[in-house]
Amino acid sequence: MKQHKHLRQLLKLQSRLELWEQLGPSVTEDEWDDFAIKLNGVRDLIQLCQRNVNHTISKYELKQFNRDYKQYRTHKLITK
Repeated sequence: MKQHKHLRQLLKLQSRLELWEQLGPSVTEDEWDDFAIKLNGVRDLIQLCQRNVNHTISKYELKQFNRDYKQYRTHKLITK
């Protein structure tokens, strides 16, 4: 079955956001609210791309997802 060309990257972003949610540093309530909005947006877009393989994602959204991917990196977090 054919997949959307950005679906794999969106799934990676979703897993990174979910991992950051568990391991992330303590942040303000506003930052958590912003994070929740981003996570819900990614989940909604994943569902849309799974339903419509030909869905076009705007350049703005792609750039925003790239910034989010870099912002919510987890490999530098210290866990004890």
